[in-house]
Amino acid sequence: MEQKVVEAVLGPAVQLTLSKVISLAVKQASLACGFKNDMKKLRVLLTLFQAVLQDAGEKHVRDGSIDDVLDEFTYQKLGMKAKFQDQISRKLCNLFTPSIPLPYRLNMTKKIKNINLSLSHIMSSWGNGCLPRGNLETHSLIGDPFHVVGRGYDVSKIINLLIKSSTQQPQIISVISIVGMAGLGKTTLAKLVRNSEPIQHHFGKIMWVCVSNDFDVDRILVEMLESLTKTPCAFRNKDTVLRRIQEELGEERYLLIFDDVWNENVEKWEDLKGCLSKILVTTRSDNVASVMGTHTEHKHHPKKLVDDECWSIIKQKVFGSSSILEEMEVIGKDIAKKCKGLPLVARPLVARVIGGTMSNKKDKEEWLSIKHYSLERNNGILHVLKLSFNRLPSPSLKRCFAYCSNFSRDVYIEREQLIQLWMANGYLDPSKEGNIAMEDIGNMHFKALLSNSLFQDVERDAYGNIEVCKIHDLVHDLAVFVSKEKTKVLYNDSMIDTSRIRHMSVVFYGESVPTILEHVAHKLHSLFLNVDIFCKFLGNLKSLSTLKLTGVRIKKLPGSLGKLKHLRFFDISGTNITKLPESFSQLYNLQALRLLKCSLEHLPKGMRNLVSLRHIYFDLEKLMPVDIGRLTCLQTLPFFFVDKEKECLVSELGCLSQLRGKLKICNLEDVKDNAEASRANMEAKTKLYKLKLKWSYKRERPINDKEVLEGLKPCSNLKGLTIVNYWGDDLPSWLSSSVHGSNLPFPLNNLVKLKLINCRECLNLPCLGQLCNLTVLEIDEMKKVKRIGHEFYFNGQGDATTSFPALRRFILVEMESLEEWVDDLESVIIEQEGVEICVATFPCLEELIVSGCPKLKSDPIQRKLPSLQVLQVSYCSEISTLGDGLSASSRLKEVHIQELRSLIFLSITSCQKLTCLPGKILGCLTSLETLHIEQLEEFEGLNSIHHLHASLEYLELYGWKNLKSIPSQLQHIASLKSLELWNFNGLWNCNNLMQFPSLDAMKRLSKLQRLEINKCPHLKENCTKESGSEWPKIAHIPNIRIQ
Repeated sequence: MEQKVVEAVLGPAVQLTLSKVISLAVKQASLACGFKNDMKKLRVLLTLFQAVLQDAGEKHVRDGSIDDVLDEFTYQKLGMKAKFQDQISRKLCNLFTPSIPLPYRLNMTKKIKNINLSLSHIMSSWGNGCLPRGNLETHSLIGDPFHVVGRGYDVSKIINLLIKSSTQQPQIISVISIVGMAGLGKTTLAKLVRNSEPIQHHFGKIMWVCVSNDFDVDRILVEMLESLTKTPCAFRNKDTVLRRIQEELGEERYLLIFDDVWNENVEKWEDLKGCLSKILVTTRSDNVASVMGTHTEHKHHPKKLVDDECWSIIKQKVFGSSSILEEMEVIGKDIAKKCKGLPLVARPLVARVIGGTMSNKKDKEEWLSIKHYSLERNNGILHVLKLSFNRLPSPSLKRCFAYCSNFSRDVYIEREQLIQLWMANGYLDPSKEGNIAMEDIGNMHFKALLSNSLFQDVERDAYGNIEVCKIHDLVHDLAVFVSKEKTKVLYNDSMIDTSRIRHMSVVFYGESVPTILEHVAHKLHSLFLNVDIFCKFLGNLKSLSTLKLTGVRIKKLPGSLGKLKHLRFFDISGTNITKLPESFSQLYNLQALRLLKCSLEHLPKGMRNLVSLRHIYFDLEKLMPVDIGRLTCLQTLPFFFVDKEKECLVSELGCLSQLRGKLKICNLEDVKDNAEASRANMEAKTKLYKLKLKWSYKRERPINDKEVLEGLKPCSNLKGLTIVNYWGDDLPSWLSSSVHGSNLPFPLNNLVKLKLINCRECLNLPCLGQLCNLTVLEIDEMKKVKRIGHEFYFNGQGDATTSFPALRRFILVEMESLEEWVDDLESVIIEQEGVEICVATFPCLEELIVSGCPKLKSDPIQRKLPSLQVLQVSYCSEISTLGDGLSASSRLKEVHIQELRSLIFLSITSCQKLTCLPGKILGCLTSLETLHIEQLEEFEGLNSIHHLHASLEYLELYGWKNLKSIPSQLQHIASLKSLELWNFNGLWNCNNLMQFPSLDAMKRLSKLQRLEINKCPHLKENCTKESGSEWPKIAHIPNIRIQ
């Protein structure tokens, strides 16, 4: 028992457990006899333990016996809440009311007494010890710089940043920071910069100080002086040292390099920076760089080296310029892959290669043994990486990092899921953060680990939210190391020491249940499975807080599932489970439930009892819990399906005030009226960032769409909004700018993405041009809109001078009644401080898609679009001209139908009224490689095609009636490699193509290697081999295909 208690309170676990004890003790007002005093005693003992172990944060293995006891209190309270929630109107009942059985109260009291006795005994015999934290001293000297590989770009960029800032703002302090994980080569990079010729020439004096953990201003100033004088400093008075530094520097331009900085204390930095100028910093933390005043554009994150660059380091160190056998090089490159892009890792590999094989470079067995050398056992690497762990500011954060050892190497980890796992295991301490939600604390922890370079390769959604991340293999090894064998990823059934295992991932493909699981089951807190163990396993998982069965081929869960009192995270996504046991509704502690892509037929009764549920994930309507409005802790709810027959009313959302993230509300035709919609209280849901409102497509007519949508006004914080199958004749007032003359801001000014899909009865588009953050706008199937006018861009309100200032992607499709698009706003003038200013439009637009607008006659790009890269115009049969706006789009790369220096592909399709490609447009296409032209009924020819003489390699022509012959200008396209002719067969009323240009003209196409003719009957006949009239013109082409 004593050993278990020792493990229970070691390191970071102490503070978390202590917070639970304090919280519980404060809340209990009427405890069993003697219990209150025992709780106070436990609080005192744990506080002492915390003081003893405050410097041993990495010893965070725990048994969890204290947590489990405290958890039982919580479970009983939640059970009472679920049982009597109707009678007590959401008030928590006190744990120790007469309704709680006396034996249970006495049992809890006994458990607390036993823990106190063990703690007292240990404290009487335990010494006060702590673990030191080492520093790694660095210096400015570097070996042969020619042996440093893969850093040319990084060195050049940092040199330019330093010289530019020094030249433009010589009197202003500027900080350039090199930020990255341990082992990435930040110090080496700083040395290369320091010793480079441009830096040596530009700066008269250069100082190097290894700051490390101890950001002592007096020490740093002394080392600055010693770096200048190259002699030990005898002065210790700060003013004297400063005066001597100024004397040494004189009027010369200088550079100060701070290596390995960890300080995040702003006051310490402020105390130092008054006497500084240009500074180069290396650090593992983005926060440190920010504290030191580094602007975003001055933060440089070196990338990992590629495998070949790591191999180059090893090869150069071991062999120099000597040759190496091919089979040894293959093994060597496999060895280099172990570096995972970190130059630091090459050092122990080099040392082992030199020590083991320098005398016999051709010993294959030695090389193979190095290939299988385990880096995670290398204490040097782990020591360097562990500095990042030691510097994490809280025990909670350290435990969160260590928990990442549960994941396999090189996998993407979902941010939300990781935070929920931290919550389930009690690693997020809300008592330290006041009223902040645990999810927000988890987000802060995630950002802290990311800032300290312990996470990498993040991927973000369209709104800037991090969705997934990865952990470098060596950082994963660090997580395994600091977890002190608390976590086990089980790949086989070999027996190991199980005394400390609390988290297990079973990556096991045998038919039998792993024997080891039987030994540790009762102590496990987390269990990740890829195999069905429940068909044969009878062990007791009583302490389990996390059960993850994602993708397991399992059909049935044990009926005893409801006995897992501590279960907080449960995931059966991708399984074959068709039914949850009825006892499932007794999981009162459950916080996160994941049911994605699973085979569940329905949820059990009593889901309303899961009063702690905060996150539920499902993708089928049948899996939405009944009485979901009772689950008032819910924060994640991906779907809400309105169903008046089942009494699933949208007003239930009004009870879910904590919803956050994304929400899709379906079947809105079942909402009775505006009053019911308003009771959903969507405007109060300030943490929702993405909302989709959907009516059913299969209905005969609109009923009350307009008043319902008006009542579902969302919060102004919303970033993404999609409205589908709305059949009102006008969009709601909250989706338009305020009334003219009003000073009220746009209701949804934070929108980033807006999609209006099949709003088929709407007659007009709302004014959206003043949405200052909107980057994506999609309008699809607004079938009754006839005109897009000035009111779409600007309503004259306010002092905005730009319409759609941030829009990058605009999609306008299936607008079957649209006839006119007024895009030229030169006539729209606003007066600002007595000066008339024209309204600018789409300054950031990169992609414009216009399709399925058969009546549209207006040019979709009437004005300059300076950022346009992709233009797609299709199935717009009435468009007859392309204006100057296209030729003015200097960044254009794709046109599917500036200076255009980068355009490589041009496709022009189904624009029947398009008459020509103006020469001034084609003349700008100096990089065009492929030209595809199809179904252009009024297109008379390609008389301006000679403008593409230098770049065009592939020409694809699909039939149109007015093309009778390939123009003679084709001969000027000297770069042409491939010519394809399709469908000149009458199918499109275009069977006139009969001949090529003259023989001399075709002979000039010296690079033409391929000719393909399909469904061109007249031309096919004329190109008959040997006998056809056109055959001599093409006989020299190597590859000819005629069908």
